[in-house]
Amino acid sequence: MPPRLSARALCLAAALAVPLVVSSCGSSAFAPDAGPAGDAGPGDAGQPDASADAGPDAGPGADAGSADAGDAGGADAGDAGSADAGEASDAGSVDAGDGGSGGGDCTASRTPIVFLHGNSDDASVWSKPASTGGPSVIAALAAAGYRPCELFGVTWLSASEQLTPLEIFHDEARAELVRGFLNDVRAYTGFSQVDIVAHSMGVTVALHALEGDGQDAGLRRFLGIAGGMQGLASCLAVGPADPLSPTCGAQSLADSNTFGFYPSSNPRMEAGGFRDRPSSSSATYYSIRAGSSDEILCPSCDSALFDTATNVISQVDVGQGTPTVDGDDDSSGVGHFRARSDSGALIVQMLTTTCQGADCCAGISGHCGL
Repeated sequence: MPPRLSARALCLAAALAVPLVVSSCGSSAFAPDAGPAGDAGPGDAGQPDASADAGPDAGPGADAGSADAGDAGGADAGDAGSADAGEASDAGSVDAGDGGSGGGDCTASRTPIVFLHGNSDDASVWSKPASTGGPSVIAALAAAGYRPCELFGVTWLSASEQLTPLEIFHDEARAELVRGFLNDVRAYTGFSQVDIVAHSMGVTVALHALEGDGQDAGLRRFLGIAGGMQGLASCLAVGPADPLSPTCGAQSLADSNTFGFYPSSNPRMEAGGFRDRPSSSSATYYSIRAGSSDEILCPSCDSALFDTATNVISQVDVGQGTPTVDGDDDSSGVGHFRARSDSGALIVQMLTTTCQGADCCAGISGHCGL
């Protein structure tokens, strides 16, 4: 019997779990195409400005917006990474404690996938149907043969934090929460590596977590969707240390692990930072972006791109139209949010085939190109 996923470290939502399980983070677990056919999670609608979704931050005023591991998803450093022995529930899933659950009544036979949502969201966004009425990301992967014990999602924001996106920034507590989750998924499934699929701020939260010892060796493929790896130009108007918008902050002078999306005075958002990670990694990297149609990242439209490296396999643009921040549901095209919800088939291609470059767009409906 596989080890029990640690209680507070995970806030684990089992993919395709039926009935819907409520995790300790206050969010819903995965379920096939749960909820209405909206594109964005409950916190996405009505974000005040372009810095809201992608953002975390810091600077001197960071303490006002920080959350310890317990608040940011219910994990403390002691539980992170543990995989103590436990019993499977009668339904076959593994009790993660504190209301969380994960695993499923099966044994993983392929590299497990870990999903990270964006700012103001929770793990359930990966189960939302595509705007076209097509399958959700989770349903697309299930149709490709993935089973519940191979699909995992972590909610790294508490319910209250999902309502205050401008106060969210990167810090060590969130990185450690995700790091512990990755360790526990590996221990539970018996696989030494995982694939990561992340959206928006989840991309940079994941990259921050991967800075931990041994994490790169435990990664097979990384797929970032609309991540702000080069910071946000919209944050320039806010400034590097605005206490009302820590998501736009620069790196804290007191703590290098506390930072937001300010494009300068912020090493991880600059040259040699997150976007250059593939050059020092043994994993392979992919990205999906909305390009000039990304209403959150633009005018930093290319912020979702990794720097060129031999292990950066494919970076494609699926953007269409001119979505607006106020609309926030990409109703006038494919922007920041539909780049996630409408990309199930593309994600399957990137994770299960040897496609490269524009070849990953083969058979994909809608706009898809380099």
